Amino acid sequence: MIHHLKQNPETKLYLLGTTARTTPGSDGNEVLSQKRANKLMEVLVSLGVPTDRLIAIGVGARVPEHLRVDEFQSGHFDSRVAQANRKATVYEVNKNDLQEILRYNDIDVNNL
Repeated sequence: MIHHLKQNPETKLYLLGTTARTTPGSDGNEVLSQKRANKLMEVLVSLGVPTDRLIAIGVGARVPEHLRVDEFQSGHFDSRVAQANRKATVYEVNKNDLQEILRYNDIDVNNL
């Protein structure tokens, strides 16, 4: 990743934090998801990635249904299934999943 960034000085990485829903239809915990994204940023900076190339975004559980796991697929909250939504993911801006999640949250990448 660091090599890729050195070879492509205009590239920024978007660190997207998400959470599980603990009640059906909830938006999750945006503060926790932002903490996840920030922690990933800390790790990447400690590995030599310049801070100005990283953008941390927390969206809680506000992710299109087809891009997340349904924590309530068995009719009640399943914490083992929910683990799949508790994460921070690295994206480049041109990735379709990132673009879709940003649109879903009315976030304009040009304002980040």
